Amino acid sequence: FAFRGDVRFSAHAGMMFVRLADPRVTVSGSRAELTVLDPADRDGGSRLPLVTCTLEPRPTEEALRIWLATDVALTAEGAGLFNDVYAVGEPFAPLAIFLPLA
Repeated sequence: FAFRGDVRFSAHAGMMFVRLADPRVTVSGSRAELTVLDPADRDGGSRLPLVTCTLEPRPTEEALRIWLATDVALTAEGAGLFNDVYAVGEPFAPLAIFLPLA
């Protein structure tokens, strides 16, 4: 699943600023990895693994598919993106993917 756009986090009176751009979720079985554009790559081509999780499909109406992620955890590269303020494996907020079938 590939998405466009970005989310920006600013904290600690501007001392921390993190931009997560063009998120992409890669799925293998029930495991998934969320990657973002690597902000250190000036050409903008490489991706950085941010979190890993388990995706669980949820029942829904026919025109929509939904997956909810459990055990969302920060990767080593993701911890570096946040200047190691958060530990590797730190739980992240739940993740949900809604996909229209049409």
